[in-house]
Amino acid sequence: GITTKITEDWNVTKIATTLPRWMIEYFQWHRDQRRLLTEENWRNHTYLVMFCGGLRCGGTADRLAHVPITLLIAAMTKRILFIHWTSPCSLEEFLVPPVVDIDSKAKHDKIVGIDWRLPPFMSSMLNTSISQKS
Repeated sequence: GITTKITEDWNVTKIATTLPRWMIEYFQWHRDQRRLLTEENWRNHTYLVMFCGGLRCGGTADRLAHVPITLLIAAMTKRILFIHWTSPCSLEEFLVPPVVDIDSKAKHDKIVGIDWRLPPFMSSMLNTSISQKS
């Protein structure tokens, strides 16, 4: 079926040669930074967070339209990009980030893309901060 065809044609090397070099480099840098990120050292990094937790965020297409330019800005400014949607539901309900064993460097080199999810400890801090402001 179509799923088998997509899986057979999916080739990391082919994809990596068609992506711009800056994007491949950012994806690797992002994975490295995310691997180092902990609850103790998160303040030592800079971030760019796409956030939607309210009623006026637009639809899914409206929000996703900004991802390419936001990715470029994150790469140019050396910020770790995260996407945190809680309204009307988590982005993970629509898109699944690459699943990576954070302890395996070899597996990281074969992944194209980034894990854009906000780490749980940062998510709870962000949600607490926003609720205190409203």
